[in-house]
Amino acid sequence: MKSYKKFFAVLVAAALMIVCALPVFAESAASADAIHNSDYSAMRAQSFEIMGKGMLGIFIVMFIILLVIVLLNVITKPRKK
Repeated sequence: MKSYKKFFAVLVAAALMIVCALPVFAESAASADAIHNSDYSAMRAQSFEIMGKGMLGIFIVMFIILLVIVLLNVITKPRKK
């Protein structure tokens, strides 16, 4: 039963990371098609794209660290006699 709880927690954490990163990419796409097609909006769209890639990288690294922690907990769990 506990393994299902851990799996569910990892799944929820991954879903939250993805949901938090998606608006950045949507804003980047919306900024690229903005009404004001000046240099400012182009720079803003580019900065949102860079920020989105950075946030996505951070979330991927956090997810990998989370998976390593869960894996180490499963491997090093004391066995019941």
